[in-house]
Amino acid sequence: MRLLLATVAAVAAQRGATPSGHALLLGTQRTGTTWAMAELDRSPCVSTTSELFIQFKWERGARMACLRMLYGDADARDRSLRSKCSAKFRGFLDKSRAFASKNNATGLPSVEAFKWMQSVEKDWDWLKELWKKHDVKVITLRRRDHVRTLLSRITNRNTGLAHPSQKQAQVLASKKVRLRTEPKVLLRHLRIIERSYQQLGRFHEKVQKAGISAKMVYYEDLVADPQALDRLRTFALGDAAREPRCRATTSSETVYRIHAKSLAQEISNYHQVKAALRSTKFSKFLEADEAQTRAAALKPQSLKPQQPRYDERVRESSADEEKKRVEAIERQTAKVLAREEKKDQEYVSSFLAALRAKAIESMHALLEAEADDDDA
Repeated sequence: MRLLLATVAAVAAQRGATPSGHALLLGTQRTGTTWAMAELDRSPCVSTTSELFIQFKWERGARMACLRMLYGDADARDRSLRSKCSAKFRGFLDKSRAFASKNNATGLPSVEAFKWMQSVEKDWDWLKELWKKHDVKVITLRRRDHVRTLLSRITNRNTGLAHPSQKQAQVLASKKVRLRTEPKVLLRHLRIIERSYQQLGRFHEKVQKAGISAKMVYYEDLVADPQALDRLRTFALGDAAREPRCRATTSSETVYRIHAKSLAQEISNYHQVKAALRSTKFSKFLEADEAQTRAAALKPQSLKPQQPRYDERVRESSADEEKKRVEAIERQTAKVLAREEKKDQEYVSSFLAALRAKAIESMHALLEAEADDDDA
């Protein structure tokens, strides 16, 4: 009896639903992918995580099996399939299913999203059909400015801080970065960045031609225009964007920007870098940055735009309204969970009653058979 009840309880605890929508963010190093995912996660209808296909010996078949579970094509509780996934992937799989169950209880859509930055193209032959089947929203994020990308990568390499805390970011922002100007070093790094962006662009076009929902976005646009972030969320949500409760909410800042000033203020040997890039195709990035700085200086002080901050967005709902909404959702969730628990109890009771009746029937048959043997 106790074993049966424990088994039923375990099954109920493992219940989960497949998210109603799926989004994927493609990018390369130091292009703002972590920040973009944090911004998507501000919607109560979106659950995000970082890159999944790293720090594990992923085989092609394992990637396929794990994604099929995430998208609902395979049983997410299948132990043999789960054993092929990394602990991080299994954690997000369970998190997304629990998230979907919670949102289903309150009538909210549920969209899961993660980053993929490691050779996604090598799985294109089977990914394209999977993405089309589940209408996965594929977002490609890149920077326009190759020099700023290099600046960010050098800072990351020198400090080892991929995502610094607020205090660390403030310290790093106060320091200038020196770039090596030898042609074989500076130009080689910029060409590597250029090739990575070209590769992203070609793959984005391939995804579009396959009839998959795809969107190319630029980090600079997202930082400068809050409406660009809203459009990104709308794309990731798909049909769920029509649900008013899916609007982005205010949350604490978790990702901090370091290099917000002009390149001349960020690079300690700027004039040497400028001389090294003169007459190359990469000089346009310095020229564009200088032109932007001059244009900002010509504007009246009162009209100068404030430096964009990730945690200062115009939100439609106040903190009190958001608190009330969350409390209402929690109350509704509690009611739904109580109903589900009652159904589970009724199921267990009916199952045990049927089992008892079957046992009694079998016992009667056995007794009758023994009586017939005695009469014989």
